[in-house]
Amino acid sequence: MTIKPTTFILGAGASLPYGYPSGNALVAEIIKALENSDSLAYQAAISAGISSDAILKFRTDLALMELNSIDAFLGIRKDYVDLGKISITGVLLPLERPQLYRETVNSEPSWYRYIWNFIYNRIDDVNVGPLSFLTYNYDRSLDWYLYSKFKELYGFGFSEMKNLGARIKIHHIHGILGSSPWDDESAREYSPNIGVDDILGAASGIKVIHEAAEIMAAYEIVHDVLSKSANVIFLGFGYNKDNVERLSTKVWWDNSELVIGSSIGILNGEQQRINGIFGGKLNVNNMALSGIEFIRLIDGRIWA
Repeated sequence: MTIKPTTFILGAGASLPYGYPSGNALVAEIIKALENSDSLAYQAAISAGISSDAILKFRTDLALMELNSIDAFLGIRKDYVDLGKISITGVLLPLERPQLYRETVNSEPSWYRYIWNFIYNRIDDVNVGPLSFLTYNYDRSLDWYLYSKFKELYGFGFSEMKNLGARIKIHHIHGILGSSPWDDESAREYSPNIGVDDILGAASGIKVIHEAAEIMAAYEIVHDVLSKSANVIFLGFGYNKDNVERLSTKVWWDNSELVIGSSIGILNGEQQRINGIFGGKLNVNNMALSGIEFIRLIDGRIWA
């Protein structure tokens, strides 16, 4: 079997099965967390020197603006970026729950598990091209899932795991909540047992969408990966206008054989607009499928 270089572009929907919120839900969770002075997000903000009055003003303004994502809000209210990052991290970091990787015998397998079962015994096959993930998500669920599975299977040490990771690249375009076990031997375990210092440390490692200079540097890697990919799959992706425009600043899709995306919540008119941005090459599927259902649908076109 020959597998060509394949890249998944992941949005918030890709992490939903592992307990992480959508963009809308994250806004609601941040507002809720900052209403509670005992929450980790609130305590981290206070520890960072942000006053309770400033937290109240941030929470009130975020609620009143009714925007669909925290990134959109911080793009307008740049004076709130530091508190915004702490709030994002304070909500997401406690959601590192490895038990959500474990599924009962009768449950449907997740798309992480589906990918794992395909690649675990093919990782050194010269006929299997590199597998890359370009994720807009801050969470480390995919990093830790694949790392822990390979480590459990082979019992490798860090240097061997790092070499193995060269075949499975996970690029966090907007940063990551801490460090990845593939890159850092002392990376904090994937666990909800965290404190204020963990939140503040992780907050410094994420970027929001309007931080153009830092994010555009990340897109150099993104465009390089995409230009070498035969298969490009958008999964759980919301097709945010800024993200789509940045993805399309360089024409990479002419070298791709398959460019396809899931489309939960995307209407026909939006599908046509998105497809046009990518030179008519992107096929946005018009069925409301979960991540695992979508991958099963296109399975034969990727792994042929």
